[in-house]
Amino acid sequence: MAKFTWEQIETLRQSPYVRKVGAVIISFTGEFKRQFWEMYTKENLMPREILGLLGIDAEILGAARIRSIAYNLKQEYAAFGEFSNVRRNARSKQTEKLPPAQEINRLRTEVEYLRQEQEFIKKIISAGREVKSK
Repeated sequence: MAKFTWEQIETLRQSPYVRKVGAVIISFTGEFKRQFWEMYTKENLMPREILGLLGIDAEILGAARIRSIAYNLKQEYAAFGEFSNVRRNARSKQTEKLPPAQEINRLRTEVEYLRQEQEFIKKIISAGREVKSK
């Protein structure tokens, strides 16, 4: 991933949703994560759109970071069922035994996400076919 310039770091620091930013990494607040996840899963908005609505310049972040935001939030929500300001290792949490109710909630969330992902892939394939047939 590309390093942020000092100007980009200062721009990102001005956002109330950025918890910490350095030359290479950026951490978002729990509130950002909650709002992003809701818009992504319930309103089916694309990550770039969501960032714009939340006042974060997607061009500064770059394509790789933008893709990783949705992926990392999916992992965090599946592992913990919530978002926080703290950076957590979702993989280590997934190995722990969860109470049945939490495990069911985690699995439901994962199934819902996978269904949405599948529908998105179908739309991409369908759009590709339409372009080829023209």
